[in-house]
Amino acid sequence: MLQNDLRKLYWPQNKPGNTMSALDGIVKEAQTGGMDLNVYVLKFSSISEALVNGHALYIARMLDGLSEDLSHKVIRHCVKQK
Repeated sequence: MLQNDLRKLYWPQNKPGNTMSALDGIVKEAQTGGMDLNVYVLKFSSISEALVNGHALYIARMLDGLSEDLSHKVIRHCVKQK
């Protein structure tokens, strides 16, 4: 009963952090230039790891938040690392 009451009380304020919606928000913010590259990589890595472990994400989505030049660098690095 206590558990149900707590859910009712806090559910409207509970915002899941590791969702595709949260990841999309990070990508959009990075595309507008509103986020430092290091912060983008850290946030994207954290959320995407949880989504990959839950089988809810393909890694190529990370490139969407990067400039064309950085995307090419990431792809070249991945190819070198096999």
